[in-house]
Amino acid sequence: MTKTTISRKTKYPGIYVYDPSAKKKRYYIFTRYGKNPITNKPENISRKVDRDKKPIYSIKRAKDYLQELKDEIDKSRKLNYKDEILYQDYAENIDMPQHKMEVRESTYRQNLTIYKLLIDWFGEYKLKDISVNVVDDFKLYLSKQGNISKIYGNLILAVLKKSLGRGVAKGYLEFNVMDKVKRFKVETKEMEIWTIEQFKEVLNQIDIQEYKENMYHCLFLTLFMSSARVGELQALYWENIDFSKRTIEIAYTLDYKNRQDWTRVYKTKTKSGKRRITLDKQTISVLKKWKKRQAKCCKSNFVFSLEGYPITISSANNQLKKYARMADVPTLKVHGLRHSSASYLLESGVNIVNVSKRLGHANISITMDVYAHSMPNSDEMIAEKLTNVINTQ
Repeated sequence: MTKTTISRKTKYPGIYVYDPSAKKKRYYIFTRYGKNPITNKPENISRKVDRDKKPIYSIKRAKDYLQELKDEIDKSRKLNYKDEILYQDYAENIDMPQHKMEVRESTYRQNLTIYKLLIDWFGEYKLKDISVNVVDDFKLYLSKQGNISKIYGNLILAVLKKSLGRGVAKGYLEFNVMDKVKRFKVETKEMEIWTIEQFKEVLNQIDIQEYKENMYHCLFLTLFMSSARVGELQALYWENIDFSKRTIEIAYTLDYKNRQDWTRVYKTKTKSGKRRITLDKQTISVLKKWKKRQAKCCKSNFVFSLEGYPITISSANNQLKKYARMADVPTLKVHGLRHSSASYLLESGVNIVNVSKRLGHANISITMDVYAHSMPNSDEMIAEKLTNVINTQ
């Protein structure tokens, strides 16, 4: 007789449910939380009831209680080795677990490479001894690495600043030395975009009779006409398109590792990123035709898929560059279609508030900062409107 395995896990690490089938669920806590600084042995957090000895019925209370217990352990550890803790111990046992709880899994995985670099350089330093001079030496090292750009260097410094910032918040440091460290100076490049004529020329190079090229034609057209992020369309399901209202619902992104290992997450880059975008009739017509053709070749929830799997952004970039070279126009990454679309809308006189909402920006100031160059000269427009309003002799 085969035993049935019951999963007691919740989506929150360290929090479990006693009986998943029960109407009123009870939760308990069990997780490993680094090592004891004195014994160097793993330290566990385990609680079956709340502080008042009553069952934990709320998932929110379980999360809060777990954080309280972690804070208490952190405080105890600080009393023991606040002045002696090395950056490596701090990063691996305190900072990185906290960072993992605060960000998406994909972001955490991307930052692991940076943390390895930080631990290699600062690992043997006591946390309190990381000074401006020590960080400046690290910056000099980064600047001599041929494979690290200034932009990526600033990302590394930003991760270090947040890492030490958590040290301040938890009481391990009195101040964040990174507040006194200057970032790498990066020359501002003019945004690379296509005109509407260049984009049309690129589309003309795509043979839509061929199945694969048909999908990329549909993807590139939808990217431009929706102003959406490529990651948002990568996660788009057919159920997110309302053909009668001509809208697409942007509410998901993919945590993508490979074609067999991905998770569709109900989350966008910002809260305002969740939105509905109205499309033009032509793009809707193209999407309808693509849906029929895709259905004949594979079963797929994803709008932009050849075999039922989500497309990769790197493949989309490679295809767009190929067609750009065929059209003899400057090459762009697919994100450049979003910039091209937004620039075209603003140059055409569309209200910046509406453009900002369409882009899913957190606030209008972001849109103004990024696309100020595309906005028509409003002062000249005002003067033109005032012409002959008052007749004078």
